[in-house]
Amino acid sequence: MKDYANIVKTIVAPLLEDASSLDVKVMDTVNDNEIKILVIAHEDQIPRLIGKQGRNANAIRQLVRAIASEEHKRVLVDFESF
Repeated sequence: MKDYANIVKTIVAPLLEDASSLDVKVMDTVNDNEIKILVIAHEDQIPRLIGKQGRNANAIRQLVRAIASEEHKRVLVDFESF
């Protein structure tokens, strides 16, 4: 199984002004074929991750889905602030 937390962190970190506030967690799900990834950043940084009309967030989700499709996994990426 691939390290999805590291993959997401590699994709997301360059979008932030302060990458030290970034935390990526893989959450447990009921389904074995499903992976939930929680991207946590400072509240000032979240708009940079989501982008206008959610374009950045959708692009991040598509990239991770494409990577996960090799293993026949479904990946959910959520963004939260602290």
